[in-house]
Amino acid sequence: MPSHGESVFYERIDAYVLNALRKYDDFNSLMKNNGGIHPIDLMNSLHRLYKCKKIHKSKYRRLVQSAERKGQVAAEDMPNCLPVPHLLDYDWRFSRNGIENLARALRNSIQDNKATVAFIGTPSLFKYCIEALHQNIRLVLVDQNAEKHATGIMSDRIKYINVDIRGSCKVLKAIYADFIVMDPPWYKNYYELFFDRAMLMAQMDTCIVCVMPPSFTRPTAEKERGQLLKRLDDQYGLKKLHYHSGIVSYHTPPYEQNVLKANGIRCIPANWRIGDILVVQKKEPGNRRGNVSLPSEESILWDEISIGSVRIKIRHEQEQIDTYDIKLDSIYPNDIYPSVKRSSRGKGVDINVWTSGNRVFRCNNPALLYFALLHHNEDLLSALTAQGFPAPEQGEFINIQKAVERIKRIARLEYLEYGSNWEA
Repeated sequence: MPSHGESVFYERIDAYVLNALRKYDDFNSLMKNNGGIHPIDLMNSLHRLYKCKKIHKSKYRRLVQSAERKGQVAAEDMPNCLPVPHLLDYDWRFSRNGIENLARALRNSIQDNKATVAFIGTPSLFKYCIEALHQNIRLVLVDQNAEKHATGIMSDRIKYINVDIRGSCKVLKAIYADFIVMDPPWYKNYYELFFDRAMLMAQMDTCIVCVMPPSFTRPTAEKERGQLLKRLDDQYGLKKLHYHSGIVSYHTPPYEQNVLKANGIRCIPANWRIGDILVVQKKEPGNRRGNVSLPSEESILWDEISIGSVRIKIRHEQEQIDTYDIKLDSIYPNDIYPSVKRSSRGKGVDINVWTSGNRVFRCNNPALLYFALLHHNEDLLSALTAQGFPAPEQGEFINIQKAVERIKRIARLEYLEYGSNWEA
C-alpha cells in the first residue's frame, strides 16, 4: 500500500494526465508533453484513470495501443563518443537541444569574458562550450575520465582534472571558478556531494548552475529540493537566484529504451526526458564540512568487460577463481531489468551481471565468468593454465563455454539494438 505522501503524489500525476488528455489523444504526444512524468508512471496513471472510470474504455485502449507503435521511435542524434551509457553509472546524456539550452543560459549569465567556468561531469556540454562561449573564457572539466575527453583538444584556456567526485577532491582547491555547471544523479545525497565538491572551487559571488529533477520524478522530489536549498543556504551561503522548469532535455539511453519496451512502450519520441535548472550564488562565507556520505550500495565494486560496443558489468564478489562450477540464471522475463529507478533496484533481487542494454543475471561464479569473458577471443584452456589454474574437466569446460556463449548472444542482440550507434 502506498503511503499518504505517495497517494497524494499519484493523485497529482493523475490530475495532470487527465488535464493533458483534453489536448492530446495518443501516448506519443503525452510523452513529449509529460511535465517530467516518467512514461511508466504515465502508463500507470492511465490505468488508474481507466479503473476509476475517468477515461472511457475505448480511449484507454487507443492510448495503450498507441504506446506500442514501433514506428514512433525517434532516431536520436547519438553522441559520437564511447562508451555506451550504463545504468549503474547513472549515465543520462544531454540531447543537442539540452546542451544548447544550457550553453545559452551560461552565455546570458556570464558578464566577464575572462571568467573561469568549471564543468562537473558534463563533458558533452564542456566540449560544446569550447566554441559556444567567448574565446577568452577559461574552461575546466572535472570528470572521472577527463583525459579521455581531452583527446584532440589543444588550448591554453582548457584544463582537465581527472578526479572521482566521491573522493576528497583536494586538487579542486586550486581552481577559482566564477561559474560551475553540474548534473548530478537525481538523488539527494548526490546533490549534497556535488555541491560540497563544487564549494572547493567556489569563491564569493560564484554562480552554480545545477540540473534538478522535475517535481514528478518521485514523491519526495519537492521535499528533497526544499531540504537541499536550506542546506545550501545554511551551510554554504548559497542563495537561490533562479529556478526554471523543463529546460534541459536528454537522450534516451539504450538501457532505458529496453525498459520502456519491456513495459509495453515502444513509441519513444526524442527529448522526452527533461530536467529543471537551479541557479544559486555564493553570497555569504558559509562553512564547508566535507562530510557527505553515499549509501553503502554505492561502494559495491563492479568489474567491466566490453564485447564490441556492448558493456557488461560483473559484481566483484570474489578475489579469485576457486571452482569451475558455473551457472547463469535469468531473473526477469526477457532478462530486462524493468526499471531505471534506483529505489527499485535490488529489492529481493541478487543481480551480479548487468549489461548496458539493461539485461541482468545472477551468476554463482562471477570471477570465472569475468575471466572467461576477458579471454573470450582466445584459447580459454591456455589462458587458464597460463595463470596457474588447473585444466577444468570436460563437463566443467562445456558449462563455462555455455555461460560465455550466452553472454555473447546477448551482446550480439544488444549490438543489433543499439551497438552500431556507439562504434568507435
